[in-house]
This record gives sequence, structure tokens and C-alpha cells, in this order.
Amino acid sequence: MEKKVIEKTKYPERELQTIKRILSRFKYDFKQKWAAAGRKEDRFLKINELWLSISIKLGIQTPKKESRQIKKFCDLSERSKWRKTNDLRVQVPLEELTYAVHMSQRAAGHADVSNIIKDMTETTPTRASKFKKVISSAKKENLIKKHTIRGIGNFRGG
Repeated sequence: MEKKVIEKTKYPERELQTIKRILSRFKYDFKQKWAAAGRKEDRFLKINELWLSISIKLGIQTPKKESRQIKKFCDLSERSKWRKTNDLRVQVPLEELTYAVHMSQRAAGHADVSNIIKDMTETTPTRASKFKKVISSAKKENLIKKHTIRGIGNFRGG
């Protein structure tokens, strides 16, 4: 019986185990019902009329057609990130979000980042502005140093 069903349906190779399992269960149920009817055809048909009228579903799903690949969150544009996190930002209070960020960084092994986030969010409201000033001035100093070194190199003929 299995061979006939497999031949007629032409299911892909990867689905054969599923089909065999379903058919095996069907054969088992059929044998149980046949034995319960005393192996008499008319009695079997009468007792199992409803069961016999139901069709067997093999449970095989047709493959979905390929859709667009899902990008990693870090590869998304700012607009897409904003759209994807909108529900989260609307439903979860700010304090919970900042605490979750702080703890996630710590769990990922980024203790320094975690401490900076904690310092900026859990202390005074002006702390973030102070961090921003320090970072901005450090970038400017680094930029000035690079240009100075290049200028000296050009002056020496390098």
C-alpha cells in the first residue's frame, strides 16, 4: 500500500518518512477496527461509516515560494530600525528599556559599555551632556594631532 501511495503522489524524498509514518498509523487503526468488527465486511462498514468517510491528510506542506531575505538588525537602515522597534518603545517604559540595555551589555561581556550606560542614565540628567562633550573634544584633539603629524611629515619631505 505504501509503495502505491508513494508512486501515485510523487512526494519528494525528504517527505517519505512522514508519509510512511502516517500510513503506518492508518494501517494500525484499520486493523484494530477490522478486528473489532469480527472481520465481517458488512459489520465493519456499518460500524465505521463515519471513519471511512473522512479523507486522510498526509500533512505535507507545499514549499513556500522564496521571499526576500531577512536582514540582520545591524544591517538595517535607521528608518527600518526605528520602525521595527516602534512597538517596543511605545509599550515599554524608558527606565525599563535603559536598564535592559545596561544588563544586556553586561551579559554580552561589555562591562565598560554597561557602566557608561548606567552612569549616563541612572545619575543626573546632565551626565550624558558631559559625556558627549568629552567625546567630542577627544575627537577634535585626535583630528588635530593627525593633521599636525601629516604637516610635519610634509615639511620634512616625507
